[in-house]
Amino acid sequence: MRILSFVVFLLLIGVLALSGLYPAYSSNISFKNDSESSQTVIIASGPAPTVQRESYWLDVRWPVDDYEAQSSDFGYRLLSNCDKCSRFHQGLDFVPGHGEFVYAAMDGVVVDAGWDGSFGYRVVLRHIIHPGALEYTTIYAHLQDSIITNRLQSNTKLSKGSVIGLIGNTGVSTGSHLHFEVHENDKVLDPHDFYEFNLK
Repeated sequence: MRILSFVVFLLLIGVLALSGLYPAYSSNISFKNDSESSQTVIIASGPAPTVQRESYWLDVRWPVDDYEAQSSDFGYRLLSNCDKCSRFHQGLDFVPGHGEFVYAAMDGVVVDAGWDGSFGYRVVLRHIIHPGALEYTTIYAHLQDSIITNRLQSNTKLSKGSVIGLIGNTGVSTGSHLHFEVHENDKVLDPHDFYEFNLK
């Protein structure tokens, strides 16, 4: 009789387990949906390129807080107080104050960081939008020799707004400032145009 009762009990448990009313087993292992646990970094937004619109808007920020404090624009120039300074200025110079933070303009990867002759201490970041087709490079020069810059390693991923250095006066420089360049593939862009387009 006991055996019959036990068999009936097992059959009942099996029926309930199949119907989902009773767990067939218990486990301490928990699973997370990959879509819930992963973080997707979006660096391009807006409509996809078309014949009428060839570019994405990029998720960017200025490399310094006081971005309106500028001393030298992109293009040809003549500096009477600096014989070794470039005649064609390939970037934009910011003068927010000695020791102010310098930020990554957008999500990217460290290409190089350290001393680079006339640029002094500088950081180079790569921002891949479409692998093999569209990438940007940003250059941040004349930084201080600081722990912040020295800790950066090649291939380190950085988020937009990450602090990458401090305003300095290293290399060929006429005073404390950030020399900032933007390259689209092999083309050097005027940073003013770059930000005017992407910060609409």
